[in-house]
Amino acid sequence: MLSTDTSSRIVLVVGGSGALGRACVSAFKAADWTVVSADRVEDKEADHSVVVDGAWDSHVEQLAAPAAK
Repeated sequence: MLSTDTSSRIVLVVGGSGALGRACVSAFKAADWTVVSADRVEDKEADHSVVVDGAWDSHVEQLAAPAAK
């Protein structure tokens, strides 16, 4: 069953600074989701932005942190 509690709706957008990623970030933000963006550059529109250097394994804890709150 899907939760109707909007405070627990969190989405990770990989590549959130690209053209499609920016559209996804905007759409989820407009729908009141908490948005985490992971990309090689900072995403100022997302609620949380994780800048990765290509070694995704080293960023797993950063990516999971917003969901743990």
